[in-house]
Amino acid sequence: MLKTAFSFFLLLTTLLLSSQEVPASSSFKAGIIAGISTSQMDGDGYAGFNKINPQAGFFLQKKIKNDAQIQLEIIYIQKGSRFPGDPDNGIFTTYRIQMDYMEVPILYQHEWRKFLFEIGPGIGVLFNSKEEDSFGVVPASGFNWRPWELDAMLGINYYITEKAFVNIRIHRSLISTVSTVAVTPYGTFGGAFNSVIGTSFNWTF
Repeated sequence: MLKTAFSFFLLLTTLLLSSQEVPASSSFKAGIIAGISTSQMDGDGYAGFNKINPQAGFFLQKKIKNDAQIQLEIIYIQKGSRFPGDPDNGIFTTYRIQMDYMEVPILYQHEWRKFLFEIGPGIGVLFNSKEEDSFGVVPASGFNWRPWELDAMLGINYYITEKAFVNIRIHRSLISTVSTVAVTPYGTFGGAFNSVIGTSFNWTF
């Protein structure tokens, strides 16, 4: 499945970047991304966008029409969830799931005035995960984390200057981040899906 997903991304990128509608004066533009996000995981037994995460990386833009372009990114993004407890109701236990991904989004962006609306998929590779409860790091996870993730993304960019713009984006896992049903002290889970709301500052070189 991972090999198929990568093949799809390569084919999509090749087709889009070789479009015959590219303006003759167009060129590639590169830049940097830095921001934060808030996340939750549907299916982990908790709810709420309680986890704050960093994100940073690089992007490459290519015009395919006068009012449209493709943006490819390589970003580090942290996802997961956090249960802060509920002391008012006598619940003092906490839980935190941290998942570190290197992700490659491929986004179609349409320009309207100073805005760029975007949509597209992203594929991420999980290179680190950690779980913590009220007593510290959980030594043995009850989750069998999938080593990769396929995302759907939807966002909007606003240009502050010709080179600087702000992005707001939502992510949603298309495939469960858990590869098998997990039985834990907190319940039995048949799937878990990352949901992320992120914002970033972007600078074009």
